[in-house]
Formats: sequence, structure tokens, C-alpha cells
Amino acid sequence: MKHNKTVYIGIPAHNEENNIGALLTSILAQKGSNFSIEAVVVACDGCTDNTANIVRTYSQKSPIIKVIDDGRRVGQAARLNEFYKLVNTDIFITFDADTVPGNEHTVAEIVQAFENDTVAVVGGHDKPVPQTTFIGKTLEAYQMFWREMITHIDNGNNVHHHPGCVSASRGDFLKRVSIPKGILANDHFLYFEALKQGYTFKAAKDAIVYFKVPTTMRDYFKQTTRFYDSADNVKAYFGSWVNTHYDIPRSIKLRAYAVTFFKNPFYLTSALVLQVLQRLFRYQFAEKNTDGIWTPVKSSK
Repeated sequence: MKHNKTVYIGIPAHNEENNIGALLTSILAQKGSNFSIEAVVVACDGCTDNTANIVRTYSQKSPIIKVIDDGRRVGQAARLNEFYKLVNTDIFITFDADTVPGNEHTVAEIVQAFENDTVAVVGGHDKPVPQTTFIGKTLEAYQMFWREMITHIDNGNNVHHHPGCVSASRGDFLKRVSIPKGILANDHFLYFEALKQGYTFKAAKDAIVYFKVPTTMRDYFKQTTRFYDSADNVKAYFGSWVNTHYDIPRSIKLRAYAVTFFKNPFYLTSALVLQVLQRLFRYQFAEKNTDGIWTPVKSSK
């Protein structure tokens, strides 16, 4: 007999006073008959702004909301590891603190993806907030192109479809997981750790979560370089068997290009030029990072 899944939501946050209230409001508005949220915990990671006080205000309205405010800056991976030790529910979901669920059924869609007992990790659908600037519209077009590609690889069930801004895992699976120090791509690490332990991954395509793309070229180069370096870091950790999981067939790339170019030719062309420039200047924006802490990209907040 099926039962409603219990859910623990953990949110690592560093100076997110501008968005944390909107995120908590959206979480409290989530609806569905297949889950119950037992706790929503915000871990303030060295916050120096008003994030913790905003969370405390929300905790007075709802007893499931709690805050960890210990003054330490230890990084996202370390905070996730702390959550993993605390989870005693069926499902653990983490949202980036600068995101907002796209509708009131996002959590229900994520939980639905765990109906198959072989699924240990689920990724949502990260969708950019509509932009008005040239750089913003350019990156929005690239996200459209990217989404068109990854949706057609293994029906969307691939490493590219596991965005760190929204990730979910089985609670019992997480009891055997700890993100190693130095791993930055927590999303990719969980994907491959699930496969390594004999589980599968599933994309919850209707579990929309909105995020903001960078609006300056410098922030774009910095963020994209971090993504590339993080993926390389994961490949080095797991070994060569993971390399094929990153491959995107040329036929899928060409199809995605044709579909997106038809819809948005100017900004897609601009996006591809930015991709070339990013590769040329990648190493100028690389961060030496061994402690899991990176410099925030401010224009995407």
C-alpha cells in the first residue's frame, strides 16, 4: 500500500536576503496529495546580511521552518553533508536559495518521480526568469538551446538534467553518501554516486524552478568556467567510466540548434559567440578552489 512521502527540505544560503522570503513563501504554498513536508531548514552559511532574521520571522508563522545560523562559512557541499546526517524522511529536497519553485505543484512532481524504487536521485526543470538586458536575453536563448538538447538524451534522464538548483534524493540513499571535500558539482556527484550504488536517476520535467541568469559578461564567464571546472573535478574523482555520460550526440545538437534558431535566431547566435569567447578566456576566470567555497556571482541574484 502506497503512503504519502515525508519530505525534508534543506536550503544552503549565503547572503540571500533578497530572495529567501519568496522561496519560503512558495515552499509553504506547495500542494499535493503524495507528500507531507516535515521540515524546511535554511542553513545560513556565513551570512552577514538579514537572511537569518527573515527565516526566523517565517519560523514564527510555520513551525516546520527552522534556521541554522552558526556563523561559519563552510560552503554548500559541507552544508549538504550536514543535512544528509539530519534527514529522517523518505525524500530530501534541496533548493538553491536564489531560486523559486515555478508553481504550487513543484514538490509533488519531484516526489512523483520516486514511485519507482530504483530511483535514488531526481532532478527538476531549471528555467530562467525572463530577461530584459542583451546578456540576459542571450543567456536565456542558450538555456532554451541547452534544454532542447538534454531533453532528448535518454528521455531526459541524464547527468545534464540534474541541476544543482533543485535536487532530490531518497533519505535512505543519503545515509550512505558524503560529498568529498573539493567536489564542487554536488549535483553531478550525486548522479554518479547513485549509479555507482546500483540506483537510477529520473528527471522530473514538470518540476519547474526559476533561476536568474547572469546579466554581465564577467559574471557569465566566471560562472560558466566554474561549471566546466566542476565537471572536470567529478570526472577525475569517479574515473573514465563517467565520460560517456557527458556526451551529447551530434544529431541531437544539430536538432536543438535548428529548433532554437528558428525561434530565436539573433540571441542564439549571440549565445554561441559567447560560448566561443568563454572557451578562449576560460583560464582567466578559473578559481583555485579546494574548500568548496566560491565567489558568488552577484548579477544572478
